[in-house]
Amino acid sequence: MLASAMTRRTGTAEDRGVVAHALERLVGARPTRVGLLLLACVLMGLTDLACTLAYVGGVGMIEMNPLARVIIEQGGAIWLIAFKLVTMVVTGACVYASRRHRMGEQCAWLCFLMLMALTLHWVQYNEESVTPEAMDDIITIAASPETLTLPNWVACSD
Repeated sequence: MLASAMTRRTGTAEDRGVVAHALERLVGARPTRVGLLLLACVLMGLTDLACTLAYVGGVGMIEMNPLARVIIEQGGAIWLIAFKLVTMVVTGACVYASRRHRMGEQCAWLCFLMLMALTLHWVQYNEESVTPEAMDDIITIAASPETLTLPNWVACSD
C-alpha cells in the first residue's frame, strides 16, 4: 500500500528512466548538438562584432584578421557588420545543412572552439584594458601620429 502511494506521487523508476532516456536522446542527437553549437557560435560571433565595433569606433585597435582590416579601412563599420553577418549566415547555413552527418558536427565543433578561443581573447583584452594605466597607454598610442603607420591598426568614425 505504501509502495503504491509512493509510486503514484513520485513516479516509478521506469517512468524516470523514460524521461531521462528521452532527454538523453534529444540532447544526444547529432542535429540537436549541432544546433546548440551553432547557437553558441552566433552568440560568440555577435560578441566579437560588438567588441570590434566598440574598439574600432573608439580609440582604434590592431586588427589581426587581414580581410576584416581591409573591409574596415575601405568600407567602415557598416561594411564590417555586413561582412560579419553574411559570413555567419553562410557558414551557419552550410553547417546546419550537414547537421545530420559526422562531418557537419565536426565543423560545428571546430567553429565553436575557434570562436571560444576568440571570446577568451576578448575577455583577456578587455580585462587588461580597464586599468587606468592601460587606458593611458591606449590613449597615448591612439593619439600618436606613428600609430596610423602601424601595419594592423584600424579605426573608423562611422
